[in-house]
Amino acid sequence: MPSAEHIESSANSADAYGEAVEGFRHAMSKYPATVNVITTGSGEARRGFTATAVFSATMDPPAIGICVNKSVDAHDALRPDSSFCVNVLAVEQQGIANRFAARDGSKGASRFEHDTWDILVTGSPCLRGALANVDCKVSQFIDIGTHTLILGDVVSVRSDRVQNPLLYFDRGFRQLATESLEMGE
Repeated sequence: MPSAEHIESSANSADAYGEAVEGFRHAMSKYPATVNVITTGSGEARRGFTATAVFSATMDPPAIGICVNKSVDAHDALRPDSSFCVNVLAVEQQGIANRFAARDGSKGASRFEHDTWDILVTGSPCLRGALANVDCKVSQFIDIGTHTLILGDVVSVRSDRVQNPLLYFDRGFRQLATESLEMGE
C-alpha cells in the first residue's frame, strides 16, 4: 500500500505537470504563426485541416514538417505512400481556415466544396489563390504524444501572390502590420 507521502508526492507531481501543460499552452499562444491548410487525398477521400505547426526542415533537399493531431480525420489519410499540400493562407481566407478547423461543423471532402482546388504533381489538392502551395510526398513519421510529426519531400511549389498572410497569435487570427521594420546592424 502506498504511503501518504507517496500519494501526496504523486498528487503534487500531477498538479505540477498540469501547470506545466497550461503554462506551455499559454507560452505557445504568444508564438505568432502562419495559418495553413494541409490537404491530402482525392475525390471523396480528400481530407484537410488547419495547421500552424508547419516548418521548413531543410532547403537542400527541400523538405517541410507538419504536426498533425491524431484526432483529425486527415491523420489516418496520411500514410507512408501518400502526399500532402501545405496551402499558406492570406488574410482574406480566414473563412477557409475556420472551415478546415471544423468550426462550422463540416467534415471530410465537404470542406472542399466552396473553393477552387488545383492539382500540382502529387495529386493532393492545392488551393487556388493561396499565398503559396507546397506539394510534398510523405517521407517520415515521428510519433509525439497527441500528434504525429510528418516530414515531406517537396516536389512542387507555387508561390505567385503577394498578399498579407493570415497569422494566428494569442488564440486569435491576426494580420501583419503594413510597415516593414528596418534591418539593424
